[in-house]
Amino acid sequence: MPERFFSFLKVDHDNFKENEKWKAFTDVFLRIADYGSDQSTTIDDIVSLLFKDGLITEDIGDQELDCIRYMVFSILGWQSMLYRPAAMKSDPEVFTIQDEQDGYRAQAYISLQQDICAGSRETLSEFLMGFGVPLASKNLCLSDNTDEQKASRSNWKSTPKNLMQTY
Repeated sequence: MPERFFSFLKVDHDNFKENEKWKAFTDVFLRIADYGSDQSTTIDDIVSLLFKDGLITEDIGDQELDCIRYMVFSILGWQSMLYRPAAMKSDPEVFTIQDEQDGYRAQAYISLQQDICAGSRETLSEFLMGFGVPLASKNLCLSDNTDEQKASRSNWKSTPKNLMQTY
């Protein structure tokens, strides 16, 4: 987690103790979980609510706003465990998720980046779909490979006996 995330938290940065910084971050983390429960919520809505509730400093420019958006994006990823946010660049222009499968996609379709301004205005469900289909749904095969298409149509039950046969 970048140290820069802590610079936006509302704490006395001149006279703070280390545990105050983590408490302020924990407050933001838990509040984002509350804010994200409404399906029409956007990342920009969450950022506005953080300002309104006095959890984030108000004296910021456009670059700092994008960093706060990236912080919210990161926290949403950590909370949902649907993606692992990539390390934030100094002046983020895109939300980036970590490619944890080294380019392998199988039956899932994933885009690893989204524009930070456009993505932060989408509802959370639309925003997540902007990354694609990270978890392949039943009967969904986007591959042109005939072996993968055949495998996606077959029904295979996960049982202890079947698992032992694969080894």
